[in-house]
Amino acid sequence: MLVGPPEAGKTTGLVVAGSVWGCHTDPTMAQKLGFGQPFNATDNDLEDELLAANHTLLPVDETRAAGLDESKIGKMLITVVMRWDAGFEKERKNAGKLRQAASVPFILTSNLSLGEFGKLAGLKVDGALHGRLISIPKPDNAHGVFEKLHGEKDVVAFARRLRDLARINFGYPSRNFLDALVKANAKDPDKLRAWLEDRRSSYLAKGKKIETHGREMNRIHEKMATTYAAACFAIKHGIPPWNRKTVSKSLLACTRDHVALVANEENLNVAAPITHHVGKPVNEKRQLRAQLTDYVRANREEIIDITVCGVVDGLASEPSEWPVLKSKHKEHGMEYLFSEKELRSIFGDKSRLQALKAALNEAGHIATEKGSGGDLRYSVKREIPGRKARPQFIAIKAAAVEGGAKSGHRR
Repeated sequence: MLVGPPEAGKTTGLVVAGSVWGCHTDPTMAQKLGFGQPFNATDNDLEDELLAANHTLLPVDETRAAGLDESKIGKMLITVVMRWDAGFEKERKNAGKLRQAASVPFILTSNLSLGEFGKLAGLKVDGALHGRLISIPKPDNAHGVFEKLHGEKDVVAFARRLRDLARINFGYPSRNFLDALVKANAKDPDKLRAWLEDRRSSYLAKGKKIETHGREMNRIHEKMATTYAAACFAIKHGIPPWNRKTVSKSLLACTRDHVALVANEENLNVAAPITHHVGKPVNEKRQLRAQLTDYVRANREEIIDITVCGVVDGLASEPSEWPVLKSKHKEHGMEYLFSEKELRSIFGDKSRLQALKAALNEAGHIATEKGSGGDLRYSVKREIPGRKARPQFIAIKAAAVEGGAKSGHRR
């Protein structure tokens, strides 16, 4: 469930997601929601929509459109989510037929998260519910729900452009995806399953390193892993203009943001020390450093060692989109160069990232410089071979993060 304030572009995101499968046959509905449905219906009506969307996708817009007060929406939402996930329609008296079943992923938009609705309804939202409806907040420092506007002047202009593209190209991705899937399965089903399972395993190895603050996250990790495998298959067949790393980073960032959102809602200070089940306090500084080390170890094949490669071709124009670089500074020696965005995707919560920087600075393991007002800054400029301008990075000494990991010499 995409969670965020009004006018953030959530509905447009829903329209784009739904356009993968198609568009509503009603012109008015198609204009407003594409393949989606409004939430202004009874739970039985929404269940009928789920059955109609069997084996495709059910995008449902704006939970508060149900026309109920928020406490009642919370109760309705929790009930509907469990029934949708089970995939069976509600048994009704005098129906005279067997209950129908459906297998449908669903995506919703909302101003409030599942946890917030639960509090208003006086109901506890536990891991079983969070695992079935994953509340994902809008990215920090973004344009609404969009990280980039791709040349458009504002969110409204970019949303209009996306909707136009969705109306013109709806259904194309799913048709090509299903065609490729059917052919691959007919040719060698065992090979296809093994390939998809390899992609899932690759993602799970990274996803399960995310700090969950004691929560069981297997259901969420499994869903993200399947999404990653499906995206990899689509990429392999030239359907979306993406790459595996971008998809993996996005899914991991969504998971971290979800964890931080739930932790904050449950009044957990995710930057504070937590305890193991045996009651021994965790050293926060050590925990943050370990998380960074785990990230470097898990992504070592994607790290570019420019002391080996020299000039690197194919980097994005924006340094914030670059992978992690390994470089040698004349004063500080070997360093890992992270963009602020990359570190935010790893740690999610701002307070945790600030705590990491402070811990590294205390140990003398992060480069700093003084601002014009005398304030300490962790963002420093570094020279990159083949680049005229000196981009800004968070430069962390290699000895502080490698933990036995070695970077790949990727070009």
